[in-house]
Amino acid sequence: MITWIIVEKGKKNHTLIYKWREINVMLYMQKDNKKRLKLRKNTADSIPIITVDRSGVIEVEKNLYSMTITLKDVNYSLSRQEDQEDIFLLFAKLLNYFTSDVSIQVTMNNENVQLGSIKENISMNCEQNDGLDIFREEFNDMLLSNVLEGKNRLRKSLYITVASECKNLVEAKSKLNKVAAEVSANLKRIGSNNSVLLLEERAELLHNFLRNGSEGEFEYNEDSIIDSISPVGLEFRTDYFKMGDRYCRGIFLSSMPSYLGDKFTSELMDFNENIMLSIHMQGQDIEKTMRMLNNKLTSLKTEEIKAQESAAKNNRFTFSLNPHLSQAMEEVEEFRNMIQNQNQKVFFTNYVLVHMADTKMQLDDDTKTLQNIASKNLCKLRVLTYQQEEALRTVLPLGVNELKHLEKCLTTESATVLSLPFNSVEYLDNNGFYYGKNTLTGNMIMIDKQSLKNQNSFVLGSPGSGKSFATKREMINSLLSTDADIFVIDPENEYGYSENCYGEGLCKELGGEEIVISINSKTHINPLDMEYDEEEDPLRNKCDFMLTICNKAIGGKDGLTPTEITIIDRVCHKVFKEYIESGYNKEYQPTLVDFFEVLEKEKDDEAKDLAI
Repeated sequence: MITWIIVEKGKKNHTLIYKWREINVMLYMQKDNKKRLKLRKNTADSIPIITVDRSGVIEVEKNLYSMTITLKDVNYSLSRQEDQEDIFLLFAKLLNYFTSDVSIQVTMNNENVQLGSIKENISMNCEQNDGLDIFREEFNDMLLSNVLEGKNRLRKSLYITVASECKNLVEAKSKLNKVAAEVSANLKRIGSNNSVLLLEERAELLHNFLRNGSEGEFEYNEDSIIDSISPVGLEFRTDYFKMGDRYCRGIFLSSMPSYLGDKFTSELMDFNENIMLSIHMQGQDIEKTMRMLNNKLTSLKTEEIKAQESAAKNNRFTFSLNPHLSQAMEEVEEFRNMIQNQNQKVFFTNYVLVHMADTKMQLDDDTKTLQNIASKNLCKLRVLTYQQEEALRTVLPLGVNELKHLEKCLTTESATVLSLPFNSVEYLDNNGFYYGKNTLTGNMIMIDKQSLKNQNSFVLGSPGSGKSFATKREMINSLLSTDADIFVIDPENEYGYSENCYGEGLCKELGGEEIVISINSKTHINPLDMEYDEEEDPLRNKCDFMLTICNKAIGGKDGLTPTEITIIDRVCHKVFKEYIESGYNKEYQPTLVDFFEVLEKEKDDEAKDLAI
């Protein structure tokens, strides 16, 4: 059956909706899906790995080699609709790149994150004995509370696995490296950083899934990769299996609605449990697709002629074409036009996921929850019966598809709707500052600005949205976890410790010093303050600075005259003469009062005007 989609434009809710149309035309190629039942001697036999290479290329079946690319998420769900459509089209372009001899597998994995390591990375040292440890303890309690409330124990990882049949490893490495380079370039256009996984990285990925709960215990041994990643036990039942001490179940997407939003896959992956979801896609040559369509159209027209001849033989001279036959012919014509003129290809696609639970009861409940999520989107997820091992082998990011008999025939756009992996970027940097929670996932946002190319930042928001609070929180973060010096220019008196302070004594409580600068205060800023500099001429710089001040104060629309510029420059040299000759002794540091007095003593009329 052929299925394709049409993008519905003009949606206002920033949720792209896609219209699915199904054509009642069987175009499946003849495939031999019969498999011999094999008796597995141990758990390693259930992992489809034959030979490995340290570059990351693995032979998963006889002469079938694969390579995996890890990619970073991008902010898709929170982007404008125009940006979402750009991302969608760029990913569709990536799928169109693949030829029929290369299969693609998009994998999304909710993998465990060790809470112990998270706590260690985000907690502050509370034994500094500087009077602020009580605040550090309170801040740590707040952070740890957020860790437990959100989905921080899980991290969604994204992978693309490419596979192709090759004669040997040398040919496979050459071919797959070229494919990976093209995939990487396309992903970077989307804004997703990516890299090819080396053998050790692929092995650790498989280990963490197959030995769920033993993350951090992986020991790399190139000579015994299978032994280091195989689960401690596998027990396959009719509609579920046990892997180690965890209950697992493989399910697949069996049907889709006429209209499907682009958030369907993201909603499944937002489920707060261990899930690995894989979408296998095998593109078909356009020439072969067109030949199949033409043959089908010829077959339908032949059926129409036979119907007409049958009507004539039965003396029925008013002939009316069977509406189902007429609709099929129109749909084949329309589909052929899409292939020829709308840059569409055909993909045989599988949508399979395996989810885990601690108990059989929880597994059943989770299955119903996932099916309800699918049902809400008018999709249907069905449990695989007597095919749980095939589900496990198919979902692993190895490029093996053992459920080809469940494939759907989709176009580029419809395959993109199902396989688009992007949702929202998560930030959980080691030793990062707390900036709130991700509105989509509820996870903490921890960013280490020192690791960025540019550490500058602005706080933007509508009135009352919490700009001042966010600023104070970052100040507290800096003061409690680093040796930073914090300077606050506070015209609204939000951070000081006077009676009118809105900040409730933030500066005072944290041991800060308040310096009041105003017309009536005893503290002033000296614009003529100057330090010695070996590399630059400090006097020249200070003269330029004073010219700028005077120009802003009295320059008017036309600015200072050449004579006034000369006078100010001359006065600056006289004011700083004694200070420089004293070796920059602070006792001789001039101020604006000294500048004014020297200016008054100048004989030029323009100087007196400047002084006035």
